[in-house]
Amino acid sequence: MVTQSQNTAIPPSWNEINTLINKMSPVKENNTDTIIKELNNILQRMTLVVDSDEKQFAKCYRKLNFKLNLLKQVDTTHDLKNLDQRMLKLAKEHHIVRDTPAIGKFRRAVGYVRDMVSNTVEEGASGTRKSKILSEEYWKEFLDKWHRHPKILDKAFNNWKVYGFNEKMDFWEYLKLQENSGLFSQNELEEASGVVYLNSEERAKFRSSIQMDGDKVICKGANGSTLPDGFYITVLGPDHQYYLAGKQEGKFQHASFFAGKSVITAGKFLIEKGVLKHFISESGHYKPEKLEIFKALKDLESKGIDISKIQVVYGAGDDKTIIENPKTWSEYQSFLKEGMPIFPKLTPEADLEDHPQMFEVDRKAARLANDRFGGGVYNRKIEAVIPCDGMAAHVEWVQAKNRIAREIGIIPSPSLDNYLWQNSATSVRELLHDAQALSKDFHDKCEDIAASAHSVANFGPKDACFLKSEASLERKVNQDSKFLGISKQQALSKIGDALRGTIYTDNPKKVQKIVEGVIEYANEKQGKVVFKNIWAEERESGYVGLHAKIYLPVPSSEGEKAKYLIVELQIHLESIMNGSELCPKEREHLIYEKVRTGSFNPLDVSSASKLIMLAAMRNAIDFMEEQDKVAKGV
Repeated sequence: MVTQSQNTAIPPSWNEINTLINKMSPVKENNTDTIIKELNNILQRMTLVVDSDEKQFAKCYRKLNFKLNLLKQVDTTHDLKNLDQRMLKLAKEHHIVRDTPAIGKFRRAVGYVRDMVSNTVEEGASGTRKSKILSEEYWKEFLDKWHRHPKILDKAFNNWKVYGFNEKMDFWEYLKLQENSGLFSQNELEEASGVVYLNSEERAKFRSSIQMDGDKVICKGANGSTLPDGFYITVLGPDHQYYLAGKQEGKFQHASFFAGKSVITAGKFLIEKGVLKHFISESGHYKPEKLEIFKALKDLESKGIDISKIQVVYGAGDDKTIIENPKTWSEYQSFLKEGMPIFPKLTPEADLEDHPQMFEVDRKAARLANDRFGGGVYNRKIEAVIPCDGMAAHVEWVQAKNRIAREIGIIPSPSLDNYLWQNSATSVRELLHDAQALSKDFHDKCEDIAASAHSVANFGPKDACFLKSEASLERKVNQDSKFLGISKQQALSKIGDALRGTIYTDNPKKVQKIVEGVIEYANEKQGKVVFKNIWAEERESGYVGLHAKIYLPVPSSEGEKAKYLIVELQIHLESIMNGSELCPKEREHLIYEKVRTGSFNPLDVSSASKLIMLAAMRNAIDFMEEQDKVAKGV
């Protein structure tokens, strides 16, 4: 006979619940059924806990919500509404406010836009590949109903991020309100009234035909008529047809032909008496790289055009380079390898006497350019190696970046209201004082988190990058105030790196452990954290990494008003950032800063930046694969 006392289960404790959560299976696409069962079991157990410790409940709840959010991102087969409703009910019962999804929606929108502006085009025997997409600085123009110029949209967008970023007012509503508020001058409104975007019927009127007439390359309009003398903007569309028109600044531009969608390449033609004289690889909307103009020339040659009759010009503004005319496409390929100051094939022992200023990071980039991208040019202005085949380098950079991103896994953002976070300080000196008050605890916690993941915390040589100086903070406040068009006090409230640190690890698979430690730290301090996963982005620069923005209470005396400070923690791979001044991250930063400080071709800078980071990422992947072999006993 079973007695009543024997049949009564002992209520679970919060320690037991916490242990169950920590032992949950990893969230992956192939084990979602297991995760759902575990979540349901733990939720059921949580309702049986009799201990009313709200702090313990909140700790377990946030960990469980973190798992549920990961599950939502990988599970496409189950209806998770029941789980979500159970979590919401628990949250309401214990007075926990769930985060708004506004910024999460915005981040996902970036991926949608990238798909919207992309086309897939045929590229001969090599199969299909993505064509040249619209530069990100023009995405808002693409989405805007009237396709207004970025000078209007960017100005409004920067203000919206400070004042209007909430669920009740989206960017377009905010923009509409600002049009008559005095934010824009009359000249700005007139100059940026809208770019024409053509449909297929309208585009047909701009299709051109290019053919040989004796030894001349003749270019004609859609109706077969000879075109007047002058410069014409042109694109090679995904249909392998050329489209030409006279450029009208702010009205009709390269994006007009295919309504912002991707093209094979874009540039300008110079036509004199119906003859195509110059082909200039220049477009602000598509930013063609060196090889893209050669792709266009290869296309012309395949159509029977003698490309030796066309003068090729690469670059924009004062940085144009005239390319001497080889006669055939194969000679253009040879020209890429032989007609420029290419590095000789390097061995690990080689000493580049012509470039003694090169760092080891650059030498690794040069070797990679020689091995994979047809050689490289050492640009003395940029002081970096530019791969000859910039497109191929970009493709491999994307592949390596995505490979590491998959190994890192999905990065959550437990707090999504970070646009509302503000430093409490009202002066630069007070901001520095708050950072100093938090510094020891932040420093020690970074060390603890790093140690738990068998990684390293770093704050720069002799902790030089730990606390920003008062002069540096003053400079940043002034710069942000001017760039965003906001007051200095507003700029001060948004400074996010007065206190900062870095954790670097040798293996991408350790990053999740670091992320969990950062989330736990924020929760312990009753703060908040949001992550910016740059591994999941595709930037003009080659920069990759993971940034944590943490909103922490500043230690204060009893009775004092609560104060907060925004701090930054970067998470990197050791092959990219190891704390030295000459690591790939610092070297890449120095290179990319040149875009802002001088008249350099941004495409050359981008290629140099991606080459350095690609070499570092390949090292990380090689190390990870070697560790996997050791673990498997291979």
